[in-house]
Amino acid sequence: MARLELRDLSYYYDEFYHPVFEHVNLRLDSDWNLGLIGRNGKGKTTLLNLLSGELEPSSGTIDRVGSISKFPYSYDKAFVKTMEVVKECIGRFATMEQELAALQAGLEGGSSDVDAYCELLERYAGAGGYEAENQILRELEQFGFSPDILERDFQTLSGGEQTCMYVIALFLRKDPFVMLDEPTNHLDVEKRKQLCNYLKKKKGFILVTHDYEFLDQVVDHILAINKADITLEQGNYSTWKRNMLQKEAHERMLQEELIKEISVLEDRAEQSRGWAEVGNKQKYPYKTNARANGNRAYMQRAKRSEQKILDDIEQKKMLLRNIEEEKSLSLLHQTENEESILHFEGLSFSYDKKRYLFQNLYLSVEPGDRIWIQGRNGCGKSTLLRIILGELENEDVSYVDGIRMAYASQIPRWDKGRIEDLIPPENKRVFDRTCDAFDLPKDMYTRPLETFSSGELRKIDLARALSQPSDVLILDEPLNYMDYMFRMQLRKALVEQMVTLIFVEHDREFGKAVATKTLYL
Repeated sequence: MARLELRDLSYYYDEFYHPVFEHVNLRLDSDWNLGLIGRNGKGKTTLLNLLSGELEPSSGTIDRVGSISKFPYSYDKAFVKTMEVVKECIGRFATMEQELAALQAGLEGGSSDVDAYCELLERYAGAGGYEAENQILRELEQFGFSPDILERDFQTLSGGEQTCMYVIALFLRKDPFVMLDEPTNHLDVEKRKQLCNYLKKKKGFILVTHDYEFLDQVVDHILAINKADITLEQGNYSTWKRNMLQKEAHERMLQEELIKEISVLEDRAEQSRGWAEVGNKQKYPYKTNARANGNRAYMQRAKRSEQKILDDIEQKKMLLRNIEEEKSLSLLHQTENEESILHFEGLSFSYDKKRYLFQNLYLSVEPGDRIWIQGRNGCGKSTLLRIILGELENEDVSYVDGIRMAYASQIPRWDKGRIEDLIPPENKRVFDRTCDAFDLPKDMYTRPLETFSSGELRKIDLARALSQPSDVLILDEPLNYMDYMFRMQLRKALVEQMVTLIFVEHDREFGKAVATKTLYL
């Protein structure tokens, strides 16, 4: 089984000095079901990449014992059937089966390459190739899938179904310590429930997700990347949150007192410096070599006194550094229409004119409506948004003349280059204000977008959309990768401000709180 130990680990980006971690010491047990939490941009994915070996620390060491597997990961699409894809992701079993078949055909045709065949056969058997199919079927049953799914082409599966197949493959690898980075993104309610039930039966993984209800059900330890430090404790998310809130409440109660104490200590430190400079002159106004040792001793005592005071100041400041301040979000929304903004009736759509994603839909969008589009993975929610945006033409949709739409998709529009080269000058003031409300880093203009986390890129993309004057705001799964504070911030702004909104989101709590109308696909 795997063991992970971090010793004095630091990491920063090579292109410019931007510290992500400094002097981290951790020991992680492979038997834990560990939830990794933290706000966007705090380094959760970076930490997983360091643990898995995809990144090397800038300094310090990581000791790894055993194998580590990480989701998401890439698949080269060499195989079509789902069974073959899962086998390949477990241990390249599908490739070995192809090679064994080719070698066997050669032997039957008179080839003498017996050694190569025997060597590969031994490797295949030793890796567990013969047991793979039965193991896959057993895992499918735990997930709640029918075995028929293994006969389907992998590319015909929904995104949620593909995620589940990838997770099955990870847990079937040899002695795995599994790292799951946001596996709940894009999963509908049913698939989330299936994944949750599956992970309840597993031991030994690290899970990153901002779905804290999900996290509560499957983890027994929490590793939190806080504003100022990293903490590790036993329990689930609710246990950690309760402890954190109690600590924050205590610190807030002491905050005024602490600030006064820090001010007094800083005055004392200044006085100590002054005493060190003038103390000996007052006692010994005439410099002589005979008093040199006494002079040095007095200075050293003063410096030690000052350093003790400074250490006390830093210790008291640490008590306040993990408190997160929620900022209000002001949405730019300038519709002047008083009647229906867009309307469709009898709307149907099919990509191939054979299987319809949806048929005979009706929707009328009035100013102030917040319309939640619901449905299972693959039912056409994002396609419907593209039709509304005019990216897919459909004569059944009618609009008010001059309607303006702002759109943030699941995939950020900006993910390369620098923000200053992308943001229109006329939108910059509102964009900057929105980014500040989202608590994006102050150095965001000096960093290339490639160095931002997935959550930070989503926030930047939402800030881009929100900085555009619009009549209708369209959001496709806005909570993917997003931390809890952002979710509460966006929810509050959408409910309290006059926004006309069409959105797709699998988080039912958010949807119920925000929506005024619901369209089911």
